[in-house]
Amino acid sequence: MKKDIKFKINMELWQKAKEKLKKDFPSIFAEHCMDTDCTLVLLMLLLISEEKIYPDTVFLHTDLGSNPEHSKHCKTIEVHNALKDKLSQIYKNSNPSQLLELAILSYLEMNLDNYMSRIYPLYTIIGYKNTDMQQATATAIKNMNLHTEQMTFVDACCATGSLFFGTYNHPWKKVILNDLNPLRTNFLNVLLKKPLELIKGILSIDFSFINTPDTMNPQRRIYKEATETYRDNRRNYHKVDCNVEIAVYTFILQCIDKKFIEQSDKIFRRLGGFLPAHAKLVTCNATITQEDCLSYLENEENKLVLLDVPYIGSEKECGIKDYDYNSFHHKVSAKLEKAKYPFIYYCRSSAPKSDKRYNTIQAHEIIKKKLGLFFFNKGYHFEQVQLEQDTELMISNQHYSPDRQIQWTPETTDLLFPKAEVSPVTVTNE
Repeated sequence: MKKDIKFKINMELWQKAKEKLKKDFPSIFAEHCMDTDCTLVLLMLLLISEEKIYPDTVFLHTDLGSNPEHSKHCKTIEVHNALKDKLSQIYKNSNPSQLLELAILSYLEMNLDNYMSRIYPLYTIIGYKNTDMQQATATAIKNMNLHTEQMTFVDACCATGSLFFGTYNHPWKKVILNDLNPLRTNFLNVLLKKPLELIKGILSIDFSFINTPDTMNPQRRIYKEATETYRDNRRNYHKVDCNVEIAVYTFILQCIDKKFIEQSDKIFRRLGGFLPAHAKLVTCNATITQEDCLSYLENEENKLVLLDVPYIGSEKECGIKDYDYNSFHHKVSAKLEKAKYPFIYYCRSSAPKSDKRYNTIQAHEIIKKKLGLFFFNKGYHFEQVQLEQDTELMISNQHYSPDRQIQWTPETTDLLFPKAEVSPVTVTNE
């Protein structure tokens, strides 16, 4: 899956790129700046580059009077075939030396901060936060006008980390990404501490196995058995692991174990966000934890809390096995009523599609009254986010958007919960 390639590299550009890499990725290049790792990072960043690079850009990064062609020297560097082939396809250029020079020039023009803001979800799971919810959350936090440099950002049920990665670049004092699922925390910890090993592990996989059921199904079973065993073995651990192999399996499995299987193009798109995501974690002084989210709802520090717990009514599909969610929702409600910190709590005002016991009107009434137990007429501010098939609610104790937020009182019930129409097929109660 890897090949030694002889590159002709402009050494003036190469040294400038290496110096910039040390500044942008100090945790990766703190001690060594090996050619293979530098090349991997440069080519990975070319995947996401939005800069239009013209050939004469080389003169913007070389000294007066120097001839860029005369400054080229040969270097033999090991490169992952899959990455080289994908870039050759994108840029319609099979000359590896030209591709690397393009990657260097693109990187020298790149402001990495721009790519750390609003990062596309790295992978998806049931209940993950898509780009619409990322945008709504990012806008809400921005409009709160918080003194973020003095605050801790806590995503208490972070799952894939998409809410944090989807925020704008705020100078947080520190960031805590917490989840009870050891597969999620392990992946994020590997991304934080061993990003190149994670990327190399994924690039070492021949994605052609996805193309046919005969090759995909056996491989999917291997990933599934390994990750399920790992999850079960570590479900009661508090210490977060940093297992690269399991992180690779977790990522690939989440790309292929679904109704609409992701092909290599989509996988590479996700892979392109890994390095900006790593840089964002490092810049924000992030820590990955594996605790019950209730421990983060006390009033002991200056913080912002995002609480994306398994939705009321959807715990079976999205929750932790054998966890007592009946008492959990009551405990969360009690702690949020006392909260002196700003928070955003995520839920859904549309009924769970997985529950087939009731017709549309019945299911709508049930979810409304279940939410009412915890949030009705308590002074919270509600923002609705209309998705393709569902209506999400962001509940906060902060009034950050007079145009988009309303409070839930008897007078506003029909605004937050418009009356449902009966479904074409009425399903009787069990």
